[in-house]
Amino acid sequence: MHQITTICILLLAITFQSLWADDAATMDAAIKNKREGTFSVARDTDFGPFDEEKIMPFEVEFSNPGGSMDLNTGIFTVPHPGYYLVLMHVYKNHENPNGPVVYLKVNDETILRADECCGEDLWDSASNSVILDLKKGDKVYLLLKRNRIASGSNVRETTFSGTFLF
Repeated sequence: MHQITTICILLLAITFQSLWADDAATMDAAIKNKREGTFSVARDTDFGPFDEEKIMPFEVEFSNPGGSMDLNTGIFTVPHPGYYLVLMHVYKNHENPNGPVVYLKVNDETILRADECCGEDLWDSASNSVILDLKKGDKVYLLLKRNRIASGSNVRETTFSGTFLF
């Protein structure tokens, strides 16, 4: 369901961007900016727990046409200024009692949080999303709280996505 919602939001953003473009050159620039400023990644293995907070790297790349998301570091470097839609989804499976507490950060500033830290049930997930006004060079990433774990699997429930809006 989360991925369907994400796809719908991204398609709406693309449609609105197209409507705002008033000539071919503007349209070409808008498409270039959209491609460079879009990413969607996931984990397919568990991450954590650690004795300290850690930036979450990713193993699976669904899309990253501009190469602005570094899978190894887990950091998205903003390629051009503007408004971005950023989404995160974290998962806890039955084998991991200390569910994830994850912070969305921009340049070390906490923007929001998603957590599934205290549920009694075996499988849980948490999501959050935001539209941010970002500057070129800003660093956007997910930070896992110490002693917590973000579950990963072959169906990739822990995801991080973003796209340039305008």
